[in-house]
Amino acid sequence: MRRWCIFVGATDSHCADKSALTTRSNQNSIFIHHQMIKQSNYWFLLLSLLVCQSAFALRCGPYVINEGMYRGEVYGKCGPATSVESHIERRSTGHIIQNQQLFGGQRNALPNSFGYGQSNAVEVEIVVEEWIYNFGPSRLQQYLRFENGKLMEIRNLSRGY
Repeated sequence: MRRWCIFVGATDSHCADKSALTTRSNQNSIFIHHQMIKQSNYWFLLLSLLVCQSAFALRCGPYVINEGMYRGEVYGKCGPATSVESHIERRSTGHIIQNQQLFGGQRNALPNSFGYGQSNAVEVEIVVEEWIYNFGPSRLQQYLRFENGKLMEIRNLSRGY
C-alpha cells in the first residue's frame, strides 16, 4: 500500500496511507466549515442587534414605542403609566469663551470682555417626565424619560409585580 506524506520532508510519523489522509482532510474541512458558519451566525446576530433599533424598543400590545416619539403618541398606544414624576432641569447651551480670541492671526481682546472665562451660554429650562410602566410579573418594568414632551430614553427595570 502506498503511503502519502502531508508535507515535504516528513518523517514516517507524519505519513499515512491515502485513505486515512483523505478521511482526515474531509473531517478537517467539515470542522472548518462548521466553525465558519458558527462564526458568521454570531456576526449576523451582532449586526442585526446593532442595526435593528426596535429590538430594544418598548412593546405595548401590537404597538412599538421608540425613542423620538412624543408623549401623546406613547400615551395613546400604551395608556397611563403606573408612575409619573416630573421636574424641571436647567441646562446651559453655548460655550465659555476666554478673555482673548484669535482674530486674523493675532490675539485681540474681545469686545465687552470683562474677564477670564466670560460665558456666552444661555440657560434653558427643560421639562423632564419620568414614566414607569409595570406590565405584571411576567415582564420587566419599563422606564421612559421624556424631555419637553419627546421620548429620549427607554430602559428596562426590575421584574414587574
